[in-house]
Amino acid sequence: MMNEKQYLYVDNYEEALFFLANKMIEMEENYPVELVRVDNGLNKGADGESSAGLAEGWSISNYFTFNNIECLISMKKIGKVMEDLNKSKIIKSEADVWYSLSDMYRSEGRNTKEVYEEGIKIGQYYPKAKISDINFELIVNFQILSKSRLLKILKPLNKKFIKFNDLNVHEKGHSFAVDYNWRREIKINGILLSKPDFCSKNDIAFSYIFKHPNSVIKREEIPDFSKSLLRVLDDLGFKGLIKDLFFPGSTKDVVSFVNPITNVQLKTMNLNTLNVNDIKKEIENIRNKRSGNKRK
Repeated sequence: MMNEKQYLYVDNYEEALFFLANKMIEMEENYPVELVRVDNGLNKGADGESSAGLAEGWSISNYFTFNNIECLISMKKIGKVMEDLNKSKIIKSEADVWYSLSDMYRSEGRNTKEVYEEGIKIGQYYPKAKISDINFELIVNFQILSKSRLLKILKPLNKKFIKFNDLNVHEKGHSFAVDYNWRREIKINGILLSKPDFCSKNDIAFSYIFKHPNSVIKREEIPDFSKSLLRVLDDLGFKGLIKDLFFPGSTKDVVSFVNPITNVQLKTMNLNTLNVNDIKKEIENIRNKRSGNKRK
């Protein structure tokens, strides 16, 4: 298969800056704005420190996907990069929540054995990672104050790390992308589409499909799997326009998975005016119909 997903543990400052800055630009260009808590410089306390306030921005994690690479950024490096960009007034940021993966899995009803096996699985993807980096997820809220300065920082890094940048979203134009994270959340440009149950047939099938973007996937390739792939896509919310974008060819036995969708591809489909708010409305309609059907 072409373009199989890669896994990369990042414990180098320049690499961490490269991936985080690129991802922040991607989010600013392609993700809907949300209300987040950031250091807005207001409400200074007696110690002179600012308290957080709500502002329009985004949230980024030490676990994220960029250019078909599943990145895990070390805690120290994500903290240092965000701190430096904040001090330089290129962004405003604030750490939001620490998640223990073990606690998260247990809250989903998984037993100790399943939690242990999941930890081993993640560790296999990132063999050089520290256990503390694998075990926790950090969410950082941010606003971009100067996109031009962030792009200026990225210019030499994009050349230095060109091996990671063959689908550079700022040069070749990337509009929409599916992501499937460790919480089993299927998102399109950060908008939640669905969340299959742990180890369900839908989870098993989509985990395999997601690791093989821009290729044709046959049902027989997925070990011990017999469910219709069309049914899997339907269960997971890939319907109508969303299905046409990411799965332009699909039968019960074979699917063609395109990810990400570029501006060039949208033009060939006569969808060059499609924007992230249109996708958001499509997903809201899909989820509302699903909720309505459950109530019947």
